[in-house]
Order: sequence, then structure tokens, then C-alpha cells
Amino acid sequence: MVTAARPAESEAALDDVDLDIIAALQLDPRAAFDRVAEVLGSTGRTVARRVERMTEAGVLRFVCEVHRSLVSEGTRIHSWIRTEPRLIHQVAETLTAMPEVVFCCTTAGSAGVYCTAVPGRGERAEFLTSRLPAVPGIIATRSEIELRVVRKASSWRLPRLTGAQRAALARPLPDFAQRPRPLSEEERTAVTLLRVDARMAYADLARALGMTQPRARRLVLNLLDEGLLQPRVDVEPGALGYRTEAILGLRTQFGHATAVADALTRYGGTRYLARVAGTSSLLCQAVFQDEPALADFLDDQLAGVDAVVHAEVSMILRVTKRLWIPREGVLLGVPRFPDLLPSPQP
Repeated sequence: MVTAARPAESEAALDDVDLDIIAALQLDPRAAFDRVAEVLGSTGRTVARRVERMTEAGVLRFVCEVHRSLVSEGTRIHSWIRTEPRLIHQVAETLTAMPEVVFCCTTAGSAGVYCTAVPGRGERAEFLTSRLPAVPGIIATRSEIELRVVRKASSWRLPRLTGAQRAALARPLPDFAQRPRPLSEEERTAVTLLRVDARMAYADLARALGMTQPRARRLVLNLLDEGLLQPRVDVEPGALGYRTEAILGLRTQFGHATAVADALTRYGGTRYLARVAGTSSLLCQAVFQDEPALADFLDDQLAGVDAVVHAEVSMILRVTKRLWIPREGVLLGVPRFPDLLPSPQP
């Protein structure tokens, strides 16, 4: 839960200028405010002031995702959870408090609660067969294992800027490293700091690491270039005008999952898409401006993909945790990032 004193959601409403700034910073979360202002036709002072207001209001945060191998040796588990009707919210809060749970929400669909988890080293079976079923109020669970990520939520962009503006701000980011390496102690400290503040100044980072600013800058750029660390803007879709979110479990004709995934990636509202093992072939999380827009997507776009033989649609009612950060409506709580795994011994 979000426990710090925060303004009401109505006081944290974003206007068009705020949304343009967020769209710009999605392209480069560490971009200088003067650079963002130049592209948007504003001033660096205005951008800085608005970012500070949104951050203090609790609707905006800059974080860094770390390579999954640094916190777990496994892939994500997606679980649909049936609960005793009166205990739906209690189960969601219990799961939200679990350190391995990345995302949790209540849903309208075949299950009352949905969560994704990344158990620690060698703990996947124990999580699925012992820890998860032992949560009070859970009646039954159904889980699917992520095999390959097609689209990460961090790659989703708010469609507001012109092509020229996007080109001016876009910073090519590498995919997460395919062969991650062990981190030095200095790199581990830098990762720990940048996870909670992706815009941490090089001067502040240098002081924390006890090194010169040029060396701290090189260290961070190496982590970014190698795909071990990826900065991102964290803001709830609801704050951006997307009031409806849905989770789609899609079963496709055998051998046609890739073609269906290609079709889904062309839809602008697709935030996350993965090939999974379980009753579904693909798992998709998407955002829509309202419920009629979801209906249009199902009837017009998804229905036109012949290889989809079954679709299970769960509407998200309330998100309690996303990216290890608790939520209360559009307000962000204090991150609960899992500890980095110990460095392997030589």
C-alpha cells in the first residue's frame, strides 16, 4: 500500500504539457531537461518544474530495470488465482507483499487475482507448489511460464510526439544482454542506486562510489550499453488517459504463434507480449482509453487474426503492484526491488 501522505488523484491530474514531457522522457529517461524543452518548444525551467511536481505528487518516477539474471535465474511466472469471494483484496495484498511478485492486480474474468512473479534461484517449483497455494483465501491457481518476451512494457510509448520530435530524442537502447556478466562491487553499488533513481546525477553517483565524475559516467554508460541496466519512466497508464487495461491469454494454431505476435505488436496499446508455456500460446497486456475501445480491439483487430483459436480476456480492476512498486490508483508507492543475487565466487 502507499502509506506516505500524498495528494488526491484529482490533484495529480496531468495536462497536455505534462503528457508531452512524459512522452519525451520515455524516449530518453536521462535526457537533460534543456534538451527536452528544446524539442518540445518549452524552457528547461518549465520542464524541470513540471517533472518535480509530478514526482512529488507521486504519479511519476524514474527507475532502472536490471537484467533479470542479476535478481533471479528464472523467467516470469504468470498466475491466475481463484479466491474466496470475500478475500480477493486480502489475497492481492498478501501477494503484493511477497518480494518475488513483480505485478499484482484484481481482475474481472476467470480469476479474481492475477500476478507475475520471478522466484529466486531454484525456487520456482517451491513458489508454485507451496508458497502460492498456502496464501490464505486462495482456492485454486493456474500458472504459465514465460518462454520468450516479444515486447517489454518499458518499450511502450505514449503516442503524442511528431516523428521529428521522436527522432530528436530517441536514444537507441540495446536489448537486455544475452550473456550477462558478473558485476564488480562498484557496479553493484551503482545499480542499487540507479534502480530507485534513474536520473541520479553523475556527480552524486561519483560521490557515493568514491570516484571521479568521468569514471562514474563511464561506469554507467558501460552498464547501459551492455544492456545490464535500462532506465525507464514509471507512470500508471490511468494517469495517461488509458482507463482500461486487459490481460489476454491467446491460444493459437500450432506453429502460428509468431504470426499472431507480429499482429499484436502492431497494435499501439500492447504494452507486454510474451510466448508462454501453459494453456495459452501468448500472453498480452494491453491498455485502452475506455471499455468500448477494448471491445473494438476484440471485434475488429483480434477477430481478424485467423490463427487465434481462443482468447481469454481479463479486465484489470485494481493494480496493487507493478514493477515491484506498490500502487494506489495512479499514485506510486515505495519500490520493493529484490536484492541483487550474490556475485559468483571465483
